[in-house]
Amino acid sequence: MFHTGAELPSFLEYAFRQFRLFNPDINVYFLTDKKHMNNDVFKRYNVLSFDKDMFYSSQIREFELFYNYGKNDFWTVTATRLIYIENFMADMNLTNVYHFENDVLVYYNLADHDRAFRHLYNSLAITVGGEIVAMTGFMFIRNYEALSNMTYYFIDILRRFGVKGICDSYHIPMVKEMFLMRQFGLKIFLPCHLVNFQKILRYLIHYLTLPVMVNLSVERNLKDRGLSRRITT
Repeated sequence: MFHTGAELPSFLEYAFRQFRLFNPDINVYFLTDKKHMNNDVFKRYNVLSFDKDMFYSSQIREFELFYNYGKNDFWTVTATRLIYIENFMADMNLTNVYHFENDVLVYYNLADHDRAFRHLYNSLAITVGGEIVAMTGFMFIRNYEALSNMTYYFIDILRRFGVKGICDSYHIPMVKEMFLMRQFGLKIFLPCHLVNFQKILRYLIHYLTLPVMVNLSVERNLKDRGLSRRITT
């Protein structure tokens, strides 16, 4: 998880509390500003906080230069946090990492679905947000090299075409990391880059004995398609 700014968002209390209800033992890493590292919210929920600036790099500086919105601009930070996470994973030698937004509430144990993600995705899996965007509402990262391939694409396309060139080519008002992720998935990694929750459910149903936790809309969809499933509440 990642946050930078004058204050930590108050909703972190609820996000952490919810996450720990279903994931009491999983390591949670939070990259933030040094001044926030000793906040009590991290201690209450056993979250490991790190100074994000320890993972600043020339790649971040290069992105900031070509993106040209200012390094503290909201959309700059939403993109560069992926490079911070990439550098953090490399330094910490982490693999099979899940990243999601700070305001996302998790209603299941990640360990129950980890085997499916590792089996189905050998690099990245990112939530589809529409025809031209993908979102880090929920994201699986196999290793730092997988993330590096995508962040290199970000920098390369900005270097070659610039923000204006991309906007003109795709008829969009602004270049956001959501757009860049979707383009990377479509042009470089193809559909395997995108989270396919039905595919994950099929894998869990047919190959695992672990119960699957789904919401009502997914349950109805499965019934419509003639699929059986097990639900735990």
